[in-house]
Amino acid sequence: MERHEWHITDSEEEHEYWRANHHAGRWTIMTKSHSDDHWVTIKEPTTEHWEALREVLWKKYQRKRGNYKLIKKLDQKLGRTPDGQDL
Repeated sequence: MERHEWHITDSEEEHEYWRANHHAGRWTIMTKSHSDDHWVTIKEPTTEHWEALREVLWKKYQRKRGNYKLIKKLDQKLGRTPDGQDL
């Protein structure tokens, strides 16, 4: 299983934490706010969720800490060519 985490800070300086787990060919995306103690699973991730995950994976790949195969699979899910261009 691979786990990827990132956070987003909104205009009110409130942190929102995100986690994506990849296991057995499936993704699970979860979120929580700074004040929450438990993670909430996103049942139907939006395009914005997938875009954010792809950006995290791309940054890891550039630092030689990520798997390009996962980026290619996300590009297919987003309807892109392997170089990141829309189909």
